Amino acid sequence: MKRIMIVGVALMTLFVALAFHLSDDESTQLLKKLGVPEEDARDYVWLDFSHAIFSYPRTDQILAIAKGDRPAVVKGLVEFAKAYTQSEDFRKRYETFRQAKKPEPPDPPKSMYQLRQEQKEQLKRNLDEVESGAKNAPPEMKEQYDKLIDNLRASVKSVDDPNNPMFSPELEKALQQEYDVQLANHRNDSLEWARRWPAEPKPMLARGLKKFLDVSSNVDYNAALVRDKSGFMFFANPDYERKPPEWKVCYRAGKATVEAARTAAGKWLTELESAR
Repeated sequence: MKRIMIVGVALMTLFVALAFHLSDDESTQLLKKLGVPEEDARDYVWLDFSHAIFSYPRTDQILAIAKGDRPAVVKGLVEFAKAYTQSEDFRKRYETFRQAKKPEPPDPPKSMYQLRQEQKEQLKRNLDEVESGAKNAPPEMKEQYDKLIDNLRASVKSVDDPNNPMFSPELEKALQQEYDVQLANHRNDSLEWARRWPAEPKPMLARGLKKFLDVSSNVDYNAALVRDKSGFMFFANPDYERKPPEWKVCYRAGKATVEAARTAAGKWLTELESAR
């Protein structure tokens, strides 16, 4: 249990706004002290917020942090995280991520003339291949090739038959109706996309903050643990074993660390919501 990442809450939740501010040099020194490359730290900030997950780096330096030092480290790390969410690099990542989620409009239906032409061209290509193969086929295969060639020629001719049900006005109408439904769904999906993923990343950040506050709201820091025959530790209360991984991480991080994060998370969330 001791080797579970204690200050993971800091980089997993990334949810704290602080009264003090770290300079770039102070942030760099803190990350260096923790054995976390700055580029990796930025990646974790992005990943946790963009996917609303609790991921974090594991280094020997982080694992060795004394319990009393954890709240301060949390504040320092998340100050870095907050600053990064306001950077141009984060905004560019967000815009790329946002556009990738944008619903694609449906393709308009093809006319019956287009479908006829495409079908005819495909059949003619098939016919050319079979006729080419027939030239080099052994005598015993000639009858099979002749039948196949006759069938393909008949199929090519049937494409232009005005009574062919594959290209009927009824089918064209049905395809148009299907497209209209898809187009209406696309309009609704686009409205939902614009609501959930607006030009500014603030709603995404707020969702991450709210998730952390929700998950960490009822952690039993006094929960008892038991060891099984294999040496693994489990919660004595089976209900706690069914808790989400994020809840268990908060338990392992400790009350002081999590409460520091919760206090600052609430402040950051208020800032985001008041700025809308």
